[in-house]
Amino acid sequence: MPDLSLFRFRMSNLSRKWLFQGAGIIIAGALLYLALRGVDINRVGTDMANGAYIWVFPLFIVTILSHVIRAWRWTLLLNVLPENVGDTGAVPVFTAFKSLMIGYMSNYVAPRLGELVRTGHMAARTGYPFSSIFGTVVAERMLDVVSLGIGLLSLPFLLGPALNRVRAQLIEDGSDYSGIINIALIVSVVLVLLILLAFFLFRKWNQKKGNESRFSGWIESFRAGIVSITKTQKTFQLVVSTVLMWTCYGLMGYWPFYVFGMVSQYDLGFADGWSVMLLGAIGVLIPSPGGIGSYHYIAITALVTIWGVTQATAVSYAVFTHGGQLILYASLGFTVLVLDGTSWKELTMARKKSSE
Repeated sequence: MPDLSLFRFRMSNLSRKWLFQGAGIIIAGALLYLALRGVDINRVGTDMANGAYIWVFPLFIVTILSHVIRAWRWTLLLNVLPENVGDTGAVPVFTAFKSLMIGYMSNYVAPRLGELVRTGHMAARTGYPFSSIFGTVVAERMLDVVSLGIGLLSLPFLLGPALNRVRAQLIEDGSDYSGIINIALIVSVVLVLLILLAFFLFRKWNQKKGNESRFSGWIESFRAGIVSITKTQKTFQLVVSTVLMWTCYGLMGYWPFYVFGMVSQYDLGFADGWSVMLLGAIGVLIPSPGGIGSYHYIAITALVTIWGVTQATAVSYAVFTHGGQLILYASLGFTVLVLDGTSWKELTMARKKSSE
């Protein structure tokens, strides 16, 4: 009688993969419905048609610049991996940029897939172990979490006057704080999901038997990627690149205000764009493909509740900022993938090879 245990294991992994992807799509659909519920589509169409799209050019430049800076920061970690010792040359920034763009494109297929894809691409291009490179990705994301946390600490100071105005308006109108409460609930859900995911991965790895040697090697290689952040000896460059990158993100949240006349109509400035960007970043943490739905809901709710922007204009802003990035990342990522001569099979094989 044939042994079907391996088949059941693979089917279990396949089912789990589809389960997570299906859950992400459901979350995206539900939040997108909540974000667009009751909106005046005609008004949104008018806003989109009359937008000052001359601002697209500087927005495009600062978006690309932010990713070039991120690629540079990533190479600071990659170039101190043990596998790079004695190498004739450092990892080029352009190679890291290509891996990033392919990864960003993949994030719109499934949540967090992009981190694995960009790791696979870099492993295929450098020959470094997948686990070591993935460790640098985790280390880089740790920097992002710290930066996001510091940025969120600025919100009470930046939004204090705006919150006071909104509170007075809500009390006068007899309204409630449902929008702000919903944002707080979403943040709580994200934290719970991240904790559950970490627990699930730890339990899954802990239950494996017979793979101690291979697993230990993978962990050691992964650890080398993590500690690259302490071995780079380029702390100043890490800090500068992080500050410049997040400044670009702030501009990416601010300049679209000019597209829809929100600067003159609602007196919005860079601090407001910075705040919207930070709140939108929370939405991207929610496991929906490419932040679809989650970003829209938080950005629209924040603009309407905190800044008093009309729902139609808030929807126009969210659709424009998210849709523009989707088009840019999908087109640029696909172009890089084709010109670089990389196939999905090659990316998959790079990951499989790392666990052998």
